[in-house]
Amino acid sequence: MKRRMSSIGRFALKSETPSYPSIVSFFVVLRGKMTLDEFKEMWGRRVVDKHERFRSRICKEDDHYFEVGDKGIECNATETCHPFSHPSMQRWIERLLTDPIDVTSELWQANISSGPLGTSGLIDLHDKEGSEGVDTDETVVAFRSHHAMADGVSLSAATNDAADESEIFHKQALEELAKLKRMKQSKNFWETLGRLFQYLMYMLLGSLTALSLQFWRMMTATSPFDDVIKKSSLPPGTRSVTWRYISSVNEVKVIAKAVGPSITINDVFVR
Repeated sequence: MKRRMSSIGRFALKSETPSYPSIVSFFVVLRGKMTLDEFKEMWGRRVVDKHERFRSRICKEDDHYFEVGDKGIECNATETCHPFSHPSMQRWIERLLTDPIDVTSELWQANISSGPLGTSGLIDLHDKEGSEGVDTDETVVAFRSHHAMADGVSLSAATNDAADESEIFHKQALEELAKLKRMKQSKNFWETLGRLFQYLMYMLLGSLTALSLQFWRMMTATSPFDDVIKKSSLPPGTRSVTWRYISSVNEVKVIAKAVGPSITINDVFVR
């Protein structure tokens, strides 16, 4: 069975170059040791079995379509050497972003490694949250996929199924959808008409404003990334990544609550 690729996925496939493949990558670090077999069992049962896209590849005969492949998760997930420092972890992620993926064979890969607690630089050993127990090991799972497989929202929704709390997430999502449906049904004719008018005006005036601004910037402005690339010492085809521990989730929740009752964690980071 074949499924047609979305326009975004098609663009990601056709716009990539050998030096800059369309790769999405993220990592998860766990306290304690998880073996490769344990990861395969968990990921296969909770994610791969539920989502066909994780079992698919791009059709060789017509790259407008996905087809279900015959490879198992054993070929997608592999064990690798554990990073021994923060810089080595950075280099690992950079390689994951630049090494191409044969999309006619697979759309995603996962590398797992375990080592002494704190060696990767990803776990703050001074952080009291989540530090209960006497763990002496850590496990890093680095995931990467071709952007044609899914966009960020779809990929996040799928990988949420790997969490122990996945059923709670699904229940909360269904409750929010039901709440929105009830709110929509409670509106009378004039309220619905008013919202429709606001939407049409927003689309009309907002689109005109956005197009006018984009045209003005095309004529007068320069891309700030051009200057960054010009001054960069990185050779073509390489990436540079970095990250920094800012605060715990609980600390950000306290900040959000202090700012306002409707402020979310994402709002705090954006501000």
